[in-house]
Amino acid sequence: MAAAMQVSLRCLTGMMNRGEISYLKINGRIVRSRPEDALRRLNEKTLVCNDTTAEGGA
Repeated sequence: MAAAMQVSLRCLTGMMNRGEISYLKINGRIVRSRPEDALRRLNEKTLVCNDTTAEGGA
């Protein structure tokens, strides 16, 4: 999952802990998730600013 999303395992774990990505735990150890659901969820929540004037407020 982390490789599909191009993030580190630590980053992925943080996203799961914050509830940004849904997942299923099996027997308390094995974690399963669908990458397309995670990517869709992140695209819904992610905002990107490419405006260079926003950096300095000038």
